[in-house]
Amino acid sequence: VAVVADVSGKGVSSALLASLLQGTFLMASGDKSHIAPRMSRLNEFLLERTRGEKYATVFYSLLDSDGTLTYSNAGHCAPFLLSRDGRMRNLHTTSMPVGMLEGSEFEVVQITMEPGDKLVIYSDGLTEAEGPDGKFFDTERLRECMRENATLDAAALHAAILARLDLFVEGGAMRDDITAVVLEYAPDR
Repeated sequence: VAVVADVSGKGVSSALLASLLQGTFLMASGDKSHIAPRMSRLNEFLLERTRGEKYATVFYSLLDSDGTLTYSNAGHCAPFLLSRDGRMRNLHTTSMPVGMLEGSEFEVVQITMEPGDKLVIYSDGLTEAEGPDGKFFDTERLRECMRENATLDAAALHAAILARLDLFVEGGAMRDDITAVVLEYAPDR
């Protein structure tokens, strides 16, 4: 199970909401049929408590031992699926963020990962980090870094992304939290 979420706003109320989200997914099962109902319950839970004033983007996924990745992307930044040869594709949004609209549907998608494929999940804080010149790190810089380091394993690719980001922001502004998760399908390990 891999979950990356980003709560709207800042401050204590957003931090508390993030804690609630974390608790929700701590008990997440490995059953892919539970993804859509869990997202729906989370949506209703947030609406009941915040009346639509707070919401969260959520990328919720399960990777099976055969390489099947099952996911729902509730308004989160589109993760990248990166192959060893540098090809990549986005796992686009499948629904609205949780906590925005009553009765929202949360589509679940399945794709197949090949050995060595990596899934790069990130928050907008990464691509919106600013360099000293005020320019954003942006998705194109992230894509370039991933392409250049596609043959690395997950831990090394993660380190390469963070190192590239550190070089870029040198003295610039980081106004949001930064999350980057790299998962690799490696059935032989």
